[in-house]
Amino acid sequence: MLAFAQLLTFFLIAERVALAQTQAGQALVVPPSGQWDGADGPWSTFNLGIGEPLQLIRCIPAFSVPVVVLPLTIQCNDTTKVACPGRTEFNSSASTTYSQTGFYRGPFEGFESLQSLLPKNTTRNARWGVDKVYFGNDAVRDLGFAEQYVIEWPSSNILVGVFGLAMGSVSLAEFTTGKPNLLNALFAAGVAPSNTVSYTAGSIGTNSSGSLVLGGYDTSRFNASTTLSVQMPNKQNNSLIVDVLSISTLGSTNLEWAAPAEPASRQFRIEAFIPQIWLPQAACEMFETAFGLQWNSSLELYTVNETTHERLVREKPSVRFSIGATSTSQHQAYVLPYSVFDLRLAPPLVATETYYFPLKRAANSSQYVLGRAFLQGTYITVDYGRANFSLSQAYPAGGSGYIVPISNVTASNGTAEMTESSDRSKKLPAGAYAGIGVSVGIVALLAFGLLLSWKKRWGPFGGQKPSSEQDDFVKSELDGNGKSLVEIMEKERGELRGESEHEAMGKEAAELETVELHVEADQGPHLVYEMHGDSVHTGGKEELLKEPDSRTEVRNTTN
Repeated sequence: MLAFAQLLTFFLIAERVALAQTQAGQALVVPPSGQWDGADGPWSTFNLGIGEPLQLIRCIPAFSVPVVVLPLTIQCNDTTKVACPGRTEFNSSASTTYSQTGFYRGPFEGFESLQSLLPKNTTRNARWGVDKVYFGNDAVRDLGFAEQYVIEWPSSNILVGVFGLAMGSVSLAEFTTGKPNLLNALFAAGVAPSNTVSYTAGSIGTNSSGSLVLGGYDTSRFNASTTLSVQMPNKQNNSLIVDVLSISTLGSTNLEWAAPAEPASRQFRIEAFIPQIWLPQAACEMFETAFGLQWNSSLELYTVNETTHERLVREKPSVRFSIGATSTSQHQAYVLPYSVFDLRLAPPLVATETYYFPLKRAANSSQYVLGRAFLQGTYITVDYGRANFSLSQAYPAGGSGYIVPISNVTASNGTAEMTESSDRSKKLPAGAYAGIGVSVGIVALLAFGLLLSWKKRWGPFGGQKPSSEQDDFVKSELDGNGKSLVEIMEKERGELRGESEHEAMGKEAAELETVELHVEADQGPHLVYEMHGDSVHTGGKEELLKEPDSRTEVRNTTN
């Protein structure tokens, strides 16, 4: 029986290792705030904490900037508080850890649609500074980043904060020290398994919140049969560019705009920073005819009057985008219902709330962009390591999600494929199958051991209380909530626990260094990520033990 117990111990350790490996490769799910924000939406936002004491800012991710851009506090005064509910603005003077860097242009060079966010007739107009940035909320600071550039934007064009996920560090001309962006810092700390981002904006019109996964994707939020894979220009130029072949309106008035044959006339960027879709004049005129839109020259937007709005809501038209990959002949069609375009303008952009269609006239092809409105009905996965991205038709939120991690490019020879199980959310990861297999082996060995003991020692009528060793083994199979490890691994989604202790800087937590350039790389503040489990001090820093304790779990959550 001693050999049998040793064999059981071996299998139990193997199972715990399999579970730890599954957790180590988990993608990071950033939950939506549950709020809808913005004077040109509203939009599904995500919580970001800035400074000390922490200020909760509801923000939107962006692919073209590597910094945090926040509305200036003075924009959210008494006259505009309708547009700034809660704490969506940042007050740098209230943060004890904020350090002002200076006044510079916004990080929008080379992107004309983003240049539109610049206030007219201004140059060095944005206030740059450095502060602590957290994912989480006031009560739980899930992940902390010691130093990030935080830009306070003085223009009313930005009334919802943005956290940039573009690759690369940011350096200002007067300084020799660069700051890594959020995604770089997550990957460098081992929190995210790769430099990848998956996002859909969600839509208040379909009552579907946004979804943001770092280091993986959620198969429950997209239709894999519609996935289009696109290569970036190169790893240095990671613009998200697709060919828009045609755009059609479907409903009572069916019209189509076909893109010209010239490659430059059909290339569009995808960018969540920009709220609207920017199209050439001819395509905009098609929408004017099909939907009865009215161009407001002062707002430079298309507004919708009450009568037209009622008709469009009743008729429920849709818009079809035929999109191809620039480097291949592949193409896909994505159909978005009118409900995702049924948005409102609010103060301070207008005096009273006004229906509008998120469409703008592009002055030239450099302004062509599929903005956040387009991402309400599509799902994008950006893999910076492999210099490619995938676009799919989005599913609305609902039911159980299933998060699939994407490995780092150095850990995999192939490109991660976006697959979908038959029921969209029930497929188990490899680690779970391994755990189940090990557990089955344990059960079989237990049965064999009990049968052997019954034959050799007790006989058919013997009865005896199991030994304490057997009691301990049964307990070791359970987590702190009394659930078996197999049950834990069958959970379909790994994400940050809302009640976990992922602590902030300056606390006795496990600390990992941020990647900073040149100056004080070993002495500056640190990126913090704490798992449940014991820690051991090595050289003045804390490192997590490899084996998780019984409190560590992979949770099944619903959107």
